[in-house]
Amino acid sequence: MKRRARFTSSLILMVVLFSMVVGCGNPTNRIEPTPMPFNLLSEFRTVSYPNATAYLNDQLFVGGTNFFYPILDVSDPFGLVVTDSIIPSAGGIRKIRNIEITEGSDLIAIQSDITELYSRDSLKIVTSFGSQGGNGVLTAQRRAEVYSLWNGELTETDVFQLVLSETGDDGIFKTFLYPDSGIIFGDTVYTLESLRHTYGVDYMGKSARGIQYYRESLDTLVVGIGEIGVGFLDTYPTEIGDGQNNFEWLNTIDTPGEASNSVVVGDYIYVADMTGIAVIHAPDIESASYITSWHYDAATHLKKVYYYPEMDEIIALDEFDGVFFIDISNPDNPETIYFEEVRGAVSAEITDAGIMYLCSSERYISVMDLNY
Repeated sequence: MKRRARFTSSLILMVVLFSMVVGCGNPTNRIEPTPMPFNLLSEFRTVSYPNATAYLNDQLFVGGTNFFYPILDVSDPFGLVVTDSIIPSAGGIRKIRNIEITEGSDLIAIQSDITELYSRDSLKIVTSFGSQGGNGVLTAQRRAEVYSLWNGELTETDVFQLVLSETGDDGIFKTFLYPDSGIIFGDTVYTLESLRHTYGVDYMGKSARGIQYYRESLDTLVVGIGEIGVGFLDTYPTEIGDGQNNFEWLNTIDTPGEASNSVVVGDYIYVADMTGIAVIHAPDIESASYITSWHYDAATHLKKVYYYPEMDEIIALDEFDGVFFIDISNPDNPETIYFEEVRGAVSAEITDAGIMYLCSSERYISVMDLNY
């Protein structure tokens, strides 16, 4: 009996030691249990899986794979209500990839296999671009010089800026729209400024997998270029002319994985690159450099990343595995706060008040309060 007891004690000790070794994980994986960094307020089931959302003034615009795009009243986070919908101009079912709304503009950009602009007031089509599918869309309301098609002069005016990233040969496309006495789309009069733009931009034949504005600049982009890494692209036109390709690659930074979408936080850029989050120190473009990566055992398909300043955390979405909450108070050593297993987490929208609308194939739209 004594020999058996001694053997049992040794076995227990071996199991404990083995568990300690196996449980160590990656350096950026926290072992100790942590409370959930959010409160789940409600869940809303849409007709089809939601792929993208955009939030403005208590309205949530939702894109999925359906005959229409619902608009929800989210003033009460415990009870979302459908108030209207956008009907695609061409009809049929389309898989929405991105939706962008800019405060101060009436236009909504909805990206599927094409990118369509709708009036937020009338919900009618304004115009459309592209034909090869999209990996990203950026919008902005700004002042810019535009070339008048009517008198041939440059004039400064308020414009709606549209930047598209397409999967095929069209590459990155940038153009301006502005009210004028030109062509009528729906109920609104716009002129498409077609003579001053950037189009067909790629890097060594590789198309962009994600685009983001660099800091406050509306002309410099951070571009995810897959296995090449991250590029900084200047898109401000230097000349006027039909069909001119006015752009310049300012720098490229290699990352360990396949770079796609990114978020810029102060002097740092956090890049989703499939198996981790690459951290780039970029106080300026010329001196930008890769410094480290955050990794987690379960992360295999990280493609989207967001920032919530109140908690100084980024939220990364893995479309197969779930949602990662990451502390970036020390950019040189990002730490895992929490991992929420959610199947098909593809998109999120975070409001200034800290409400996150998470799109997934498992839970559809989850409403989370990040002020834990």
